[in-house]
Amino acid sequence: IYSYNIAINLFAKVGKWQETLVLKEEMSVNGIKADSHTFDGVIRACGKSGKWDMAVKILFDMNKKYKFKPESRHFCSAMDACSKAGEAEKTLRLLDMMGVYEMERPPHAWTAAILALSRCGQWESACDLFETMKDECDSLNDEKLIVTEACYN
Repeated sequence: IYSYNIAINLFAKVGKWQETLVLKEEMSVNGIKADSHTFDGVIRACGKSGKWDMAVKILFDMNKKYKFKPESRHFCSAMDACSKAGEAEKTLRLLDMMGVYEMERPPHAWTAAILALSRCGQWESACDLFETMKDECDSLNDEKLIVTEACYN
């Protein structure tokens, strides 16, 4: 699995999403079960290439098709994909789902949603979400600067 995950993560860095899917399928054919790193790499590859809808599909397939419980980082990777594509509504839905699943919502997840809102020109909503983030998150470092830029520029 280690070699497959290395290859998948290398493809993810350059947005070769189709290649990551081929490798994940090859793993299955060879009886190698995908792990957390595998799924995260595939989701990130989709996001890097602008395939936000595929990133979200894989996130949901993890549980439905592969019986693998998504973790916070998988949601964050899918949220990044949606945010970069300006899909604010989908990004917010994923953030809400993390709360429903009682999953930790790290500052990075909130930042993806805030940036998605700002990309869509929804500045007031972005600032409101930042206030909610401050109440829920214990540590805010670089996120403060990113969100401040999004809300006040």
